[in-house]
Amino acid sequence: MGEEREMKKSIPIFLMMLLIATALSSVSGISSKFENIDISSPSIVIDQQQDESQGTHHLTGGMWYASAWQDFVPSMAKFESVEIKLQLVQPVEPGRLIVQIRERDVNGPVLHEWTMDLDIMQYTPVYHIFHYSVHGKALILEPGEKYTIYLQSPNTADVIWFFGDGDPYPDGLSSRGACCDFTFRTYAYENLPPELPVIDYVPFAFSDDSGNFRFTSDDPDGDEVSYYIDWDDGSHSGWTDFQACGSPGYCEGHSYSTQDAYTVRAKAKDKYGGESQWSDPFEVEVDWIDAMLFGIIENKIDHADSTEFDAVTLLYLHMGPLEFNFLSSGEKIFVSNDSGGFVGNSFILGNFKIQNIS
Repeated sequence: MGEEREMKKSIPIFLMMLLIATALSSVSGISSKFENIDISSPSIVIDQQQDESQGTHHLTGGMWYASAWQDFVPSMAKFESVEIKLQLVQPVEPGRLIVQIRERDVNGPVLHEWTMDLDIMQYTPVYHIFHYSVHGKALILEPGEKYTIYLQSPNTADVIWFFGDGDPYPDGLSSRGACCDFTFRTYAYENLPPELPVIDYVPFAFSDDSGNFRFTSDDPDGDEVSYYIDWDDGSHSGWTDFQACGSPGYCEGHSYSTQDAYTVRAKAKDKYGGESQWSDPFEVEVDWIDAMLFGIIENKIDHADSTEFDAVTLLYLHMGPLEFNFLSSGEKIFVSNDSGGFVGNSFILGNFKIQNIS
């Protein structure tokens, strides 16, 4: 019987200790750190933050101060989520808190909106995170431009948004004025640069894309890419238009004025500023071969030392060794301006020196 009485006494003590431990656990989350975030992707990082939270701002439904806002200026383009420190003040009827990201300022267009049921909020300070997407996509923002986090409390609630005193986030204002900034963090996908471009050359061989260099770069994020090509003759392409990364790549021809060996290299960048290193060198030998051309062409471009065009229906005759064929539609050709043949805008006839790259 004595042991039974001791067990009965110990049960309430155990329950009390459990309740105290639970309470302490809840309080430990009420710190100036954002501890409850659970983001699985290692490429998601903090972009902007204001962690100070000494003050409390009431968003009281039905009143003129039922809304509040905080500016922020992203340094990264791929916005993933926003986290804010909130607290429910008093029992309420069912309702929803509105959270928005607006462009430029509080009067700007709404880029994205979340709603949160009040019944999942707590009467102690909690950090709530609002993800743009759970499918790995991002809201694209312009780094260096201003955006606004906007909160609207329903008519049925009194919600606290915590803030820090003394202008702790100097890059933006809040609805409280220049003296304070609300507690928030924004998260973004870290932009990974494209991989090194791979270069190859489609030889003069009567097939689509012949006469073109081809540049291919994959981007870990799947972003569109642009290429910058150094031709090793004192000229470069400049950054090309953006296009899909990966295969089939970007094709461009180039006219060399001198027979010689050249080392072509390229780099790639994505739409959000990530830039690769220079590619491995791609070495080529350039010479000119004598051949007869006769037929229809298009996309004629005059260069200082050569003329560039694409074949439509074109007969090719090379005498040494004898080679006869029809060039494929779209095949790129460069002929020397020292040649004796005729090159019109849509027709070609005569003997030419044709650039050959190997």
